[in-house]
Amino acid sequence: MQNYIYVIGEEQSAIIPENPEVMEFTSTNMGEINTEELLLVIGNVFGKGEFFPGPQEVLTSVIHEVVRRWEEYQQQKDKDKYCVILTALRLLDGQVEAAPISIISIGDQHLSETDNDQFYTLLLDQLPGFQEKFKQKAYSPDSKLITIIQDAAEHHELKQAPSA
Repeated sequence: MQNYIYVIGEEQSAIIPENPEVMEFTSTNMGEINTEELLLVIGNVFGKGEFFPGPQEVLTSVIHEVVRRWEEYQQQKDKDKYCVILTALRLLDGQVEAAPISIISIGDQHLSETDNDQFYTLLLDQLPGFQEKFKQKAYSPDSKLITIIQDAAEHHELKQAPSA
């Protein structure tokens, strides 16, 4: 079963199949790059909508390397059927912060990397399990996080509503 990295940003999102070969490549070839610089690239592309001046494969490598370095990812024992959530969201001071947020189980769901709606629904389903992590920072009132929280609340209300 394929594992994924789901990047949710203010300006754009991406679904990236996790690739062990890319993880190995980045650990060998990107070790000298500061993590903050990698996060800045992700924040600029996904949070600010800036054009990435290089091949898509390089951006994919940057994302893989950020995930590979993340302590929660390294400590994960169950290495199957998961999706890493990485965000690039606007803070109260206007800055965009990129950060891995959670590793969520995809269970037996068959996801398609081309179906953003599937991944967004998965995010909404699982948000209550890690929403506390968003209390650590002050987000802008117009951040996409507000929309995600509102969508999640509506999603869970509809799931709990009795069928007619």
